[in-house]
Amino acid sequence: MKKEKILVVEDDFANAVSALQAFSKYKVKIVDNYESFLEQLEKFKPDVVLSDAEIKVSKESRKKKDCRDEIAEECEKRNILYVFVTGAPKKRRSSQNRS
Repeated sequence: MKKEKILVVEDDFANAVSALQAFSKYKVKIVDNYESFLEQLEKFKPDVVLSDAEIKVSKESRKKKDCRDEIAEECEKRNILYVFVTGAPKKRRSSQNRS
């Protein structure tokens, strides 16, 4: 039986490790930027893409960008299932709640 291949697009190390553990029964490749995502679509040929909504644009860039539209478009061209995952925003302490 063929093992499904999952391409995880995640630039947070802890989240990437969690993905590896959660999908240990599958072939998993992790990339941390949009440029590498494009490369691995061709090389790895994933069945599913699991992506953070905001990722780095390239290996050299530290700037993050919302790449959902671009990732969705590339996956749809190749008929690849894709899912976007994002963490809950951290609660900020307002100045009114400080004692």
